[in-house]
Amino acid sequence: MDRVAVLGAGNGGQALAGSLASRGFEVCLYARNLEKLGEVRHSRLIRGYGVESWLASLAVVTDSLEFALGAADVIFVVTTADAHGELAVQMAPYLRHGQLVVLSPGRTGGVLEFRQALRQHCQAEVCVAEAQSLIYACRLEGPGRVKLIGRKERVLLGTWPAERAVTAVERIKPLFDCFQPARNLLETGLANMGAVLHPSITLLNAGTIDRGQRFFFYQDVTERIADLVARLDAERIGLGRAYGLELDSLQEWMLKAYPQTHAVSLAEQMRTSPSYYDILAPGLLDSRLLSEDVPTGLVPFEELARAAGMELPLTRALVDLASAILGRDFRRSGRTLKRMGLEGMSALDIRTVIEGGAGL
Repeated sequence: MDRVAVLGAGNGGQALAGSLASRGFEVCLYARNLEKLGEVRHSRLIRGYGVESWLASLAVVTDSLEFALGAADVIFVVTTADAHGELAVQMAPYLRHGQLVVLSPGRTGGVLEFRQALRQHCQAEVCVAEAQSLIYACRLEGPGRVKLIGRKERVLLGTWPAERAVTAVERIKPLFDCFQPARNLLETGLANMGAVLHPSITLLNAGTIDRGQRFFFYQDVTERIADLVARLDAERIGLGRAYGLELDSLQEWMLKAYPQTHAVSLAEQMRTSPSYYDILAPGLLDSRLLSEDVPTGLVPFEELARAAGMELPLTRALVDLASAILGRDFRRSGRTLKRMGLEGMSALDIRTVIEGGAGL
């Protein structure tokens, strides 16, 4: 039985770690700051409730990367995606041959950025995979208490080279059976639905969030905002076609990920999905819905579009607006072609490299 390390002790990390431990897997949970875990650092107990119900006992809770990685066979990285590059450098001295690292999720270009960071610092041959999204829609309700709002039935998993995805999926199937091999990293990266949903709804409700007025992020979405989200999604689908991919629309993806969701319009789908129904909007504009999803989602969308000679006007507008509101240059700090190891390549070059495994 594989030993598992989960790096990151936020919503998703505690949900994954608790789920695995509740089913008998030996799980080590790594947190950079143990103080934030409260009593979990000593009790090692996590309780999950909602779509699943369990009380799980973790094998280890630690703030030592060396210890967490030393005994692990499979490593789930469940930090914000904008931390992947820095974390790869920190992990590099402790990785060993044969380990599987799963970025959960990778957002867009996660494996590419992670591998670029590893190249200069790691001699071990490890397989790095990226999940299209988190498995659980979840929220921490207190120390060691995770509300499991929804669980996806289908999550794409991509690797470099592309053919390793089948082996990676088979290896982690005993852990989670929802993963399906993606055609390549472009499919997982361009199926980044968080990049479509999170920045658009946040920015179009910026005033409400900035005033501190709480509302339901999806349940309160209007038809006009849903229409803009759909048009933003159309840009993503068009970008996929430029790279030879026929991607699911946002509505199609929601039906596959959450089969219990049935609605005619996108607005109705977001309002009525049991997995989204009671999710509150962030209390601050400076949340991961912008600080993570813009630089690791919308920015690489733009970059890949530039390589393909395409314009994404709505995507560009949202990056401009997020950068202006938060006072950050997300194009400078985000996942550029250079950070992904793709600088100077055409769309055809990028497809060839990502499919064939040469050149990175």
